[in-house]
Amino acid sequence: MSTLDDLSKRRASLSPAKRALLAKIARGHEGPKGATYAHTIPRREAQQDAPLSFLQEWYLPQQDTMPSAVTIQGEIDQALLEQCIQHIVQRHESLRTVFPLIENQLVQVIVPSLRLPLLIEDLRSLPEGEREAEASRQAYQENHRVFDMQQGPLIHLRLLRLTDDTCLFIFTLHHIIADGWSIAQFFRELLVLYEAALMGVPPQLPDLPIQYADYASWQRRELQGAKLDAYLNYWKDYLQDRAVLQVRTDHPRTTDYTLKRASIRFHIADAQANGLKSVSRQEESTVFMTLVAAYALLLSTHSGQEDILLGFGISNRSLHETENVIGVFGNVLPLRIDVSGQPAFRQLLRRVQQATLSVFDHQDLAYEQVMQAIEPEWNISQHPLLPVKFVLQNESSLNRTRTKAGLTMRPQRVFSPLEWFELNMIIYDTDEGMLGELEYNTALFAEATVARMVAEYQALLEQILSNA
Repeated sequence: MSTLDDLSKRRASLSPAKRALLAKIARGHEGPKGATYAHTIPRREAQQDAPLSFLQEWYLPQQDTMPSAVTIQGEIDQALLEQCIQHIVQRHESLRTVFPLIENQLVQVIVPSLRLPLLIEDLRSLPEGEREAEASRQAYQENHRVFDMQQGPLIHLRLLRLTDDTCLFIFTLHHIIADGWSIAQFFRELLVLYEAALMGVPPQLPDLPIQYADYASWQRRELQGAKLDAYLNYWKDYLQDRAVLQVRTDHPRTTDYTLKRASIRFHIADAQANGLKSVSRQEESTVFMTLVAAYALLLSTHSGQEDILLGFGISNRSLHETENVIGVFGNVLPLRIDVSGQPAFRQLLRRVQQATLSVFDHQDLAYEQVMQAIEPEWNISQHPLLPVKFVLQNESSLNRTRTKAGLTMRPQRVFSPLEWFELNMIIYDTDEGMLGELEYNTALFAEATVARMVAEYQALLEQILSNA
């Protein structure tokens, strides 16, 4: 049987949920269009407290905040903005959740109602050159916000007025109640509600068949006993004899450097992006697999290693009812790519296909459980498993959005000092083409080195098109 026949059989044998996940990876983080689904996750009994999900169990002891910021240009109705925020908080139980200790066990408790204040600060009195710097400083400072997990709330909102028609909206929450997808969902709903209120029409928001606590209760019932042991054993075997990726750096890894982030952005032209998708279809692959295979080649060149171990982010929302829920679903999966023997790219792509499908078969285990299972030796100078990441996102966080309400919204990147990666390649697959961003730790890499890596990656993509 040929490799492609074997891959087709494996793809056909996947559960509907995993085939949906594979389709999402092909699109980035967007679900299949026009599909209908049977509900898998039941609602818990009304008012019933819920256990913590596996991801929440990991985040609870950490002060892991997720600040995000959006520049808004145009005249803002502050009272209306607060009203729309309250609507979202009431709509999503996760935003009203606290985590008390009840009978010696931590549980999720949903507060019936919660009013969040929107703190407004006017920076217009500062000299023009200082306003942006002060706004950036306050956004970065949100990384260090400490939340009361038992009392809540686990959200903090701030609106900074920079000019008469420009504000910076800073939205900070604890990672235990949301992930990156959730933040995007929050802003999507805020935009829909704000525009509908201004136009005097009912907002068109999708129904929520479940809440996050329903998912956590279901996950705890589903993943236990022999099934949980099988997942743990798979990852122990998969990561046996692993070697942590050692990309050559400009500065030595030490135990006392400060984690600072920067990034270099680039564009993949429409013709090139369409060509990469065409190559992927010809190989019965996905554009994710094609892009990550090229990234593995780049990393091999800059490390001298042939067993490339990297992490890749997934939304982990393969079930239809989770797509619009605000909560912490996002996961990071380890992926080992064998680049030995100087394979032709099509051969390498098939290796990536095999590895990715195998990992997808066992993606339900939280990354933190994988870490506990393999018990890596910790080294403060480098992450013990996945210092390098790859992410494919369907929607660009780099684009401006012009609203019907006459506002222009532009998301701003807020780097977290807790992010442990050395290199993180992000590809945004948008309606306007592909945008790329290579994030890096400035304590390890010089800007010129990362710029050269970006140029080499783009050259690799071009070579794949001309002679895969």
